[in-house]
Amino acid sequence: MAQLTVGGLPKLSACFEERLTPYPIIEVFWPQLTQMVAFLASNISLTGDVSMLMRMFPALQVIDLSHNKLSGVISDLPAHLLVGDLASNEFRGELPSRIQVNIDSQLLSLSVVGNPEMRAAKLPGYLEPFSGADQLVSSMVFPDSHYSCPLLTDAATGTTALQVDPSYYAWTLCNCLDGYIGVVDPESGSAGCQPLDSLCIIPRANELQALGASCGRASGRSLQLAPGWWPSPQPQAARRFIWCGEELCNPRGTVTCVSQSFGSPLVCTAASSSEYCATGYRSRLCSQCDVGYFAALGKCTKCTHSNASSSIVRNPWSWILLLVLLSVALLLEWMLTRDTRSSNLLLLHAVRTRELGLGEPGFSCRALVLRVRQYSQELVLVVLFVITFILVSLLGIATVLEEIVLIVGLAVLVLFVFAAKANYLRNAELASRATRPQTATQLHALFRIMLVYLQMLASLVDAQAGVWTPSLSWFVRLIQRVNVRWEGLDCVGWSYGNKLVLFCAMLPALIGTVAIMWAARRATYVWRFARSRARLEAVFSVNGASPRGETTQLLAPVQGSHGTHSRVSALRNQFAAMRVALDNNSLAMVFFLAFVFAFPITQHTLTVLHCAPSADPLETASYMVAAPWISCQSHSYQVMATVAGVTLVAVVALVLGAGWLLSGAVLRARRRARDLSPVLQNTAQLMFGIFGTQVWWFEFVILARRFAVALVLSLLPPVDSPVVAGSLIVALLLVSLVVQCRLRPFLSSSANLMEELSLAALAFSYVVMAMSFLNPRTSADDLTVVGSSIIALNGVVVCIFLFHVVRIVIQPSSDSESCR
Repeated sequence: MAQLTVGGLPKLSACFEERLTPYPIIEVFWPQLTQMVAFLASNISLTGDVSMLMRMFPALQVIDLSHNKLSGVISDLPAHLLVGDLASNEFRGELPSRIQVNIDSQLLSLSVVGNPEMRAAKLPGYLEPFSGADQLVSSMVFPDSHYSCPLLTDAATGTTALQVDPSYYAWTLCNCLDGYIGVVDPESGSAGCQPLDSLCIIPRANELQALGASCGRASGRSLQLAPGWWPSPQPQAARRFIWCGEELCNPRGTVTCVSQSFGSPLVCTAASSSEYCATGYRSRLCSQCDVGYFAALGKCTKCTHSNASSSIVRNPWSWILLLVLLSVALLLEWMLTRDTRSSNLLLLHAVRTRELGLGEPGFSCRALVLRVRQYSQELVLVVLFVITFILVSLLGIATVLEEIVLIVGLAVLVLFVFAAKANYLRNAELASRATRPQTATQLHALFRIMLVYLQMLASLVDAQAGVWTPSLSWFVRLIQRVNVRWEGLDCVGWSYGNKLVLFCAMLPALIGTVAIMWAARRATYVWRFARSRARLEAVFSVNGASPRGETTQLLAPVQGSHGTHSRVSALRNQFAAMRVALDNNSLAMVFFLAFVFAFPITQHTLTVLHCAPSADPLETASYMVAAPWISCQSHSYQVMATVAGVTLVAVVALVLGAGWLLSGAVLRARRRARDLSPVLQNTAQLMFGIFGTQVWWFEFVILARRFAVALVLSLLPPVDSPVVAGSLIVALLLVSLVVQCRLRPFLSSSANLMEELSLAALAFSYVVMAMSFLNPRTSADDLTVVGSSIIALNGVVVCIFLFHVVRIVIQPSSDSESCR
């Protein structure tokens, strides 16, 4: 190409010329142009070293060399440059060190965007991100990648807009657009910004009809987390955000989460650790009660006393409640056994006095001691109850005092009645008196039906805790007292695992207590028999003399050398009968304890075994449904699962195995036309005597129903699976109601009526609660009406129960199998 002389031109423009071949600067001779102030040569395929070109134009104020193929290092700029566009070339290196001189000379704008080979170890100290209200362009936006990068300006005046490629500072100054959060990849500039909606996880959408999809307000690297959201898996490494309710998680909306680097989790911070959860809550999803609080009705309640011994033991209402329960229990037992207690007492007293030559029966210290012995079982239970009450107070469980009292009180009350029936049957047999089995059978059936009803009602109410408003929570607490609950132990520092061990050890401890009482009584009988035999032999050792007074009519008179042997044999038979009664009562107590505690233990242990994966798809860990802060991969959970599994197997084996063996013994005895042993006979009567002869097996149907409900409530919580769990529970209750109405298995018409009424009330209550929970338009007033209606309905059912109990105790009737 020939030389081109362009000297003296104030402006040279070659913009937008399209050339098929590069137009190298080196082929053009550019004379020294001292007066040229504007050089526009965009997109003309210029090649060559840019440093040579810059030296040719010392007076340039405007230069546009964008979209060419210039290379090299920008070592210098014209001293009076105002606007420069060097974008989209092949420059490398850093910005010229003399650029600060240009900035001082009022450089307004410079663009080197599109030069990915230009890199700086760090941004020069005299430059900073552009931030000004009057800037022409505040940032560069990359809409496809959802981020923007700021312009640079001088740190001193902030008047220069320097537009460099984000790769120059490794995208470290780039921020995600509003609604996106993350960090751009510093190596490649690939998109690291994620839409906020993709991070918001709503486990149960039916709870959030009016919430929308946003879990906060995101811009750049920062997220202002909205109230009600929890960082998953943890605040120090959040990848998703799970909704857990405004009343629990981040209630003040003060939690801020920041993305530190590309691909790393967000780090969430708050003014204090307590800001993550509402007062009284802590741990993952704010699901654990804080120190000084205990769980009740799905909420954490503050422990009111640090040392409850002074407040509980001195509380007169607690002692009044205790005495009322014990008085009712003793009164019921006395009314059940009033026909046999006195006759049996006289029988034993006659044996002790007349055979030993102690005179006629009458009031004496020995008679008083003997009378006390007749009530030794009741006295031991009273002592155990009082000791338990004192221990509870010393543990400091002030907040659940009334629950503990009623739990133990109701257990002792029903246990008294249950044991009273066994004593009644056995004492009547010893006294050769006619019995009134209808009274004991009816009461036993009603108590068992009422116990099953209250336990199932407590579990169903607990499963639908969202229906209850605080104003109605007292009713839920009242119903739940029939289940064994140890949440108040949080107030004395007990962990979930410790409470589980205590819960699982409770039934073996109670059975062990019965076994110890049985062993002690058996040892006492052996000792008393040995002592009485020695005294008897001493009395008759002198020439076979007869005892003082007439020979008792209860023992046949025997003369001669065989008199002592006969009386010893009679004494042995008497103590043998007492041992049989003891064995019967002890075995009956074991059956009763298994029956009472099988349902809550089964439900609780199944709940412990139920794990669910995290709602966060990026989190591989699973957590306990009942205690979401406990990972199912942790060592502590493995220990708890082992304890729960062993307890569950043991309880199911105890209930079903013992019942099956007992029923098998009954069937074998019937086929062979033989009588059962006295112990098995009376125990079978206690377990199956409330049912008709043809439907003696109905006890297993009731057990199957209870286990099925426990299984559904534990493995398919209605809160997580409302439709499936609700359908199964309602189907179980309705099928049970149909079977009950068809068979009417109880001997007592009152028991059949109450069983049908309780099943209908349970089904109706649960349907109403479930519909209220699933309906998103249900208001707080509607929930109050629903709760009040359920209270009224079940209150009527309980009153009918109590009416039948009082009627049977006060005026026994022949309400037997013929009345069904």
